[in-house]
Amino acid sequence: MPRLRVGGKVQVVSAIPGFHLKKGVVASITQPFVADEQAQEEALRELRLYVVRLDDGRHFRFRGKELV
Repeated sequence: MPRLRVGGKVQVVSAIPGFHLKKGVVASITQPFVADEQAQEEALRELRLYVVRLDDGRHFRFRGKELV
C-alpha cells in the first residue's frame, strides 16, 4: 500500500459499485488511538479512516486497502 497523505491523488478500488475505480484526493485522515506506530499502520489499513473527495465532488470514507 502506498503512503496515503492529505492532498494525495488516489483511485478507489472499493467493492461499492458507485465508487469503484473513481479518482479523487485524500481530503482528511482520522488518526486512530493506538499504542504504537505498528498498531497505527495496521489501523490505517483496516479502518474507514480516509475521507476522499472524488473528482465529481462527492466524498466518502474508505479503508486504506480500498485505495491505490
